[in-house]
Amino acid sequence: MKDVKTHLKVGSICQIENRIYFFNIAFNGIFCLDIEDMTIHFVHKFSIRESNAGRLSLNGGVAYNNAIYFFPNDANAIMKYDLIKKQEQIIPFPDYDTGFVNISGIVKWKNDIYIFPHELGKGVYVFNLHSQQIKKDKELSSLFEPDFFCSGNLIIYDNKDCVLIGRYGGSTFINVNLDTKQIVFSKTLEGIKPFSMCFDGNHYWILPVESTNIYEWDMENDTLQVYTNESAEWRDRKYAGQIPYVKLIFLEDEILVLNLFLKNILRIDKNRKTIGNPIEYPKGFRLVDNRFLGWPVHAKYSIYKDKVLLYPQAGNMLLVYDKSTKHIFGWELLVSEKEVFYLYEVMKENLTGKETCIESDDFGTLDDFINIVEEDDRKSRIRENKGIGHVVWNSLKADKSE
Repeated sequence: MKDVKTHLKVGSICQIENRIYFFNIAFNGIFCLDIEDMTIHFVHKFSIRESNAGRLSLNGGVAYNNAIYFFPNDANAIMKYDLIKKQEQIIPFPDYDTGFVNISGIVKWKNDIYIFPHELGKGVYVFNLHSQQIKKDKELSSLFEPDFFCSGNLIIYDNKDCVLIGRYGGSTFINVNLDTKQIVFSKTLEGIKPFSMCFDGNHYWILPVESTNIYEWDMENDTLQVYTNESAEWRDRKYAGQIPYVKLIFLEDEILVLNLFLKNILRIDKNRKTIGNPIEYPKGFRLVDNRFLGWPVHAKYSIYKDKVLLYPQAGNMLLVYDKSTKHIFGWELLVSEKEVFYLYEVMKENLTGKETCIESDDFGTLDDFINIVEEDDRKSRIRENKGIGHVVWNSLKADKSE
């Protein structure tokens, strides 16, 4: 039988020179991508959760003093890995009463990491990189009502001292000064419900929930420019009318639009005020793993030299976009038991658990893996039956001796 293998799904990323460290969200594990030779290396599995636990860190990775820090999604602690000592450290959240901490976004300001949970009404937390302590910021926390929610991609830091926050499910945007800990600006954009926001250094861009339009907002002058998509093509008819976009990538001469439920990556034409000119996926690209069908195809990216790297969530490939040639190509992010020693354990749990979460090409063949699982079960039954047989035999012998 061939090795068990599976695709990696990229959550939080952290770039150190030509290496991208990322938290895999299909199961528990940190991996490293070498951008120069496009090789994948297993780094570490955290002890905080079981091997097959996924989605542990989605919206935050930070490098500091020879260590990388991953901030929680379905976890209750910051997960630190020392690259020199090759050791983990689990830093739990204090006084968080709802189990897992789901992070909408983080902001690095001076020596602190400001942590904004999805449930902002429960408070804003600050992690000090020097003291390695997490504390609730009572002044910032008091700015938010108990029912204030903020989803991922709705936290924008302006690289000065303010953070723009969009309210999930509403049309309200507030600007918070981290130094004075006050709301310095609040605005309701009627009819626009944001799913995601991006910042080009001057203006804020709003990607809405219920429209294929994209809005460029000049907050200083309070003007709004609308970009329209007149030929939206969806992944599937069942997704029509749902969230179209997840993120924008601002390059020197173009703006890429990463799709969520639309079929392709698109471009913004600033002259015509339109969204279109799709980028076709490379041969062999497809969506994989039923756990991520409602997720963006690619939601994370990094720029390295003349390349844009798009990291997969619903897709099966790491895509590389050449800024000069405008050509896109891809690699499948596959790992096997040779790279990940506990992968068999992960895949068996996924196959035999309450929810079957298996890709069609996770194994040499699916039948091969089912046969192995059945063989394991058969051996377990034999061991169990042998145990019962010994008990019965010993009981019979005891009866005869009496």
